[in-house]
Amino acid sequence: MSLLRIAASLAIAAAVLNPASALDRDISHSLGVKLFPGASERPGRTRYDQKKGAVSLEDVIASNVAADVFVSSQPPDRVLSFYRSELKRLGAVTECHGGANPRVHVRVDADSVSDPSACHIFDFGIGDTELKAVRNGEQFIVAIGETEHGTEFAIVHVESAHRCPPGKCEMI
Repeated sequence: MSLLRIAASLAIAAAVLNPASALDRDISHSLGVKLFPGASERPGRTRYDQKKGAVSLEDVIASNVAADVFVSSQPPDRVLSFYRSELKRLGAVTECHGGANPRVHVRVDADSVSDPSACHIFDFGIGDTELKAVRNGEQFIVAIGETEHGTEFAIVHVESAHRCPPGKCEMI
C-alpha cells in the first residue's frame, strides 16, 4: 500500500512540476512543431476585442487545418530564433517581413498554395514576421508579432491544400 502512495505522489508531483507537457505533446502532434518554451495559449477572444484570428482559408480546400495562437513574455527575436530552427528540420524555411493583414495572423489562399515560398504581405498579420516550411504537401507556418507584454504568435499546419475549382468555394 505504501508503494502505491509513493507512486501516486510521484505522478502528482510530475504533473505539477511540468504542467505544460500535455499541451506541448498536443501541439507537437496537431501542429507539427514544438511549442516555444514557456508559451501558453492566448486567452479566448470576445466578440468585441480587436485580437487577430489564427488563420483564414480563401479559395482553398484543405484535407486538414490545425491552428492556434500563443503568447510568451519573451521578445519576438527569441521566438523567431526558436521557430527558425524548429521549421528547418521540416525543410527550407521562407521568412517574410512586414505583414499587413489586420484580421488574421495567417491567411492561406490560392496564391500561397500554388507558390508557398512566395511572400505576400496580406498573407500574415500586421507587423508580423512569417516563417514557413513545406514538406510532402504539408505547410507549417508560424506568424510572430510583438505585443506590449512580449510576443503573440500563431502556428498553422495545413495538409493537402489546393485551389478551389471555380464556383466551388463560396463564402458562407
